[in-house]
Amino acid sequence: MEKLVVGLVKGNEKHLGNPFLFSRSKKKDFQFLKTNLCNRLEGWRMKTLSTIGRMVTIKSVDMAMPLYTMSSCKIPTTSCQELDAIVRKFWWKGNLDSSRFLATKAWDVLCQPKGCGGLGFRRFSDMNKRPTDNPIWKGILEARKLICEGACTMLANGEDTNIWWQPWIPWLDYSEFRETMELARAKAPSLCCVADLMFRRSRTWNRGFLNFVFGSAFSVKGAYLSSQKSRLVEKQDLWNWIWNCKIHPRQSMMLWRAVVGALPTSDKYGRISTNDYLFCCSDNESPLHIFVKCSMAKALWFGGPFPLRTESIPGATLSEVICSILPLLEGSSKLSFLIWMASVFETIWLWRNRARYGRIVNILVDEMLNNALNRFVEMSDTHKPSFEQMLPVSNGLPVPGFVSKVILADESFKDGNFGGAIVAIDDANKKWFI
Repeated sequence: MEKLVVGLVKGNEKHLGNPFLFSRSKKKDFQFLKTNLCNRLEGWRMKTLSTIGRMVTIKSVDMAMPLYTMSSCKIPTTSCQELDAIVRKFWWKGNLDSSRFLATKAWDVLCQPKGCGGLGFRRFSDMNKRPTDNPIWKGILEARKLICEGACTMLANGEDTNIWWQPWIPWLDYSEFRETMELARAKAPSLCCVADLMFRRSRTWNRGFLNFVFGSAFSVKGAYLSSQKSRLVEKQDLWNWIWNCKIHPRQSMMLWRAVVGALPTSDKYGRISTNDYLFCCSDNESPLHIFVKCSMAKALWFGGPFPLRTESIPGATLSEVICSILPLLEGSSKLSFLIWMASVFETIWLWRNRARYGRIVNILVDEMLNNALNRFVEMSDTHKPSFEQMLPVSNGLPVPGFVSKVILADESFKDGNFGGAIVAIDDANKKWFI
């Protein structure tokens, strides 16, 4: 060793950021992951992030930090749970202070895909599916289990595997497989077997041809979803409307929090008071009551650009109420309604918090309505919805709760004299009515 001028290994050396040697305590070996994550999430800038900002930070930064280590090493389960706890606390509280915090939804719910009602977060233990037996061989064996669970055909050389009918893509069930094949068949109808997608001499994939026929055939996301299939809930159109209708991400987050029940309403605390809600003192505080059933909410809905009688809309939950309306709207009408609904939710929640924590005494319906309308105009500015596009009619079917007959009133007062006018119009046929 002295002649080669090689120093003794101390045991704490790292190679490309990962431990070079492992001790008996693997949790201690990977403590640096927890330290790095905490350092990234601390600081005043992180404390100023909104909920949508925290979501982006978690998905793009926090969950990407340990990926390199996880790709080459098996992280202990306890370490993964500690990383989950750090991210979970940051999401709900906005910082990593030692005080307690309220989590209104289980972490497993938030770790569902957006289309299933979650936020697309991933548990670190689920991401750590590539352990390394020699650690590498153990990783191959464990990954093989995942592949075989979804595989229907082992390809071998691919010469005997029918490319169109014999399932050979492990992360697709048969119906998805057949749908994919039919969509791709027009591009290359002469293909017969899977071997036709390979360079036969080297038995390697012809990636250029694969991308031409199928697009990107494999993704880590696809493999992850396949491995989590047993715990994922069914997708719903509601979440697609909330996240993919091009409304502002802040409003998408508000709608998600209200519908999924992630807001800290009194029903989350187990209160059973029947007059807990500050606006009307008539029912226990819950998302459905706050945003739909309360007399204050009814006034806002009726006075907005989409006049609604919320008491006539069917639904025992907030999601059922929304799903009674949105399928009957199309295009820009659906977009405008989503913007208005989020504006109402934001306004009600803001005033509710002001009232609960003593910042206001008088609840003013007109002022609340103006706040909601200002938010709606601000968020609609990039879309410029016209009045005709906002009409609550789709395919000739009236939307439940929408009011077609409206009364317009105006008045003036000067020098002790009063004058006024009232006009009644049926918006469905543009005719006067009495």
